[in-house]
Amino acid sequence: MFVCYSRELGAGFSPYIEQILEIILPLLRFYFHDGVRHAAAATIPQLLNCVKLAQPSSEYLAKMWQLVTQKIIEAMMEESDPSYLIQLFMAYYESLEVVGTNSMDASQMEAFTKATISQLEEYKSRLEVREQGKHGEDYDPEDEEIILEEEATEEAMLGELSKAIHTIFKTHGVAYLPWFDQLLPIISQLLSLNHPGTKQWMICIFDDLVEFTGPASFKYQGHFLQGMIQSLLDTGADVRQAAAYGIGMCAQFGGVDYADACFAAITPLFQLINAPNARDSDNVYVTENAIAAVTKVCKYNSSKFDVNTVIPVWFASLPIENDEEEAPHVYTYLLDLLDAHHPAVLGANNENIPKLVSVFTDTLFAAILPAELASRMVNSLKAILGGISDEARNNLWNSIDVEKRKALSEMGYL
Repeated sequence: MFVCYSRELGAGFSPYIEQILEIILPLLRFYFHDGVRHAAAATIPQLLNCVKLAQPSSEYLAKMWQLVTQKIIEAMMEESDPSYLIQLFMAYYESLEVVGTNSMDASQMEAFTKATISQLEEYKSRLEVREQGKHGEDYDPEDEEIILEEEATEEAMLGELSKAIHTIFKTHGVAYLPWFDQLLPIISQLLSLNHPGTKQWMICIFDDLVEFTGPASFKYQGHFLQGMIQSLLDTGADVRQAAAYGIGMCAQFGGVDYADACFAAITPLFQLINAPNARDSDNVYVTENAIAAVTKVCKYNSSKFDVNTVIPVWFASLPIENDEEEAPHVYTYLLDLLDAHHPAVLGANNENIPKLVSVFTDTLFAAILPAELASRMVNSLKAILGGISDEARNNLWNSIDVEKRKALSEMGYL
C-alpha cells in the first residue's frame, strides 16, 4: 500500500514520509517474512521521489538519501538470499536515479563497493560449489531443475548488481574509478570462470566502464578488451550481445587508444552478422547489436582501416527491425551517408536503390524509430522515389508486400 500511495500521490504524499520511514527502514531486515522485506525495499525509491517532487532542491532529500543508502547497504552486507538481494540492488539504483548526479560521497562509494565485493565473493563460492557438485559422485540428475532455478535467481541478482554499478558510473563517471579499482579483482576472477551468465554481466560492467569513463577506461583494458573481442564468438547468445555492445562503446566513447581493438573486432562482428542463424529469434538482438557496433566503429573510430571497404558490407547487413536502442545510431549514420551521396550506399548507377527502399520500408513498418528520425527517413525515401522513372517507381512499389504497403500508407509514410 505504501508503494502504491507514494507512486500515485507523488508530492502530495510527502507530509507522511518521516512516519513511513520509521516503519519501513527497520523492515529491511525483517527476517520472518520475505514479502515484508521486499515491499519495504521497493518503497524507498518511491518515497525519495515524493520528496523530490515536493521539494526539488531541498536539503531534506540529501539527508534522506544519506539515511536510506546506509540502511540499504547494511542490509546488503548481511544478506544471503539472492532473491532479496535482487530487490536491494534494485532499490539502491532506483533511489540513486532519483537523487541524481554526484549524490554519492566517498564514504557511500566505499560502503557500496565493500558490500558488492562481499556479495560477489559469496556468489563465486556458491557457483564453484554448484559446479563441483555437478561433477561429484553424489550428484543426482533429479536435482537439475532445482540447480537451474538457483542459477536463474543468482544471475538475476548479478543483473541487478550490474545495473547498480551502471547507475553509479552514469551519475558519477570517473569519480567512481578509485573504488572500481577495489572491485576489479573479483570481477576479473568471475570473468575468467567462463560461466555464461556470469560472463555476460561482468562484460556488461566493463561496457559501462567504457561508456561512462571514456578514454580513462583504457588503463583497465588488459582486464577485459581481448576477452571482449573473443567473446563475440562465444557460445552464449547473451555473452555475444554484451560483447558486441561493448565494442560499440569502445568505438563511440573510448577514443584513439581503442582504434586497434575496433579494427580487430570488425571480422568477428561480421561473422556474427552473416551467420546462417543470425536472424533467428534467439540471435536477432545479438545480430543487431553487432550491426550497431560496426556502425559505431565506422563512424567514430575507423583510423586503422579504410572505412569505404567496410561500408558496402555493413549496408548489405541491413535492416535492423527490433532493437529500438540501437536503431537510431544505425539509421542516422545511413541517412548521413545518403545525404553525402556516398557511392557505397547508392551503388554504381544507383543500383542500390531497391535495397534502400526495402530497408526503409521494413524499418518504418517495424516502427522502432523516434518520430523525428522516422520523418527524416520518409523524406529520404520520397526523394529517392521522386528521382527515378515512373516505371521503376511502380516496380518498387509493387515489390513491397501488400499488407506492409497498406500499413505504411495508413501511417502516412507512403
